[in-house]
Amino acid sequence: MSILPAGVMQGLMRASSSMKMADASMGVYRWAKDSKQYDIMDRAAGYASVSMKEAEAHSEEAGKALEKDQREKRAKEKAEREAALEKHRQEAAAAREAEMRRQNAGKPEAVDNGANGQAEQSLPVGPSSTEGGMPTRGWTTAPAVQPAAVSTASDVKTYTPQGTVQSVSAEPSISFRV
Repeated sequence: MSILPAGVMQGLMRASSSMKMADASMGVYRWAKDSKQYDIMDRAAGYASVSMKEAEAHSEEAGKALEKDQREKRAKEKAEREAALEKHRQEAAAAREAEMRRQNAGKPEAVDNGANGQAEQSLPVGPSSTEGGMPTRGWTTAPAVQPAAVSTASDVKTYTPQGTVQSVSAEPSISFRV
């Protein structure tokens, strides 16, 4: 990999060779001036002037090529940064989604009660709460849409932390203390 792109190197080489030609012409100019040959001196000065203008043009050409290369590199770096940022955002979103799935994995999903296709959803009530006078140990369920003939006070379903359904059918007991 070269440090300078081809256009820049080509422009600099042309400018360098034009400067060497101008230097040679200036040597002829000095010799002609010392020997008082004014027509050779004028021609050498003309050649030196043309060579200097060519060197300047090639130098500008190299500068433009360098600016173009730098713009392209900046655009490429910007695209790479944006791609890396987008990748990071996607990874973060995937991580958040995985975290949400992991957190929701412990919560039971809707369960088909089988009799008439109605679904029940589990609601976290807490381990020490009671439903229908009976202590529940874990999660209790409340039907999303309660059918008239299916649920009674003695037919309580609980979900264990592992997600299995436990059906407790016992009559509630009432006790009094005097």
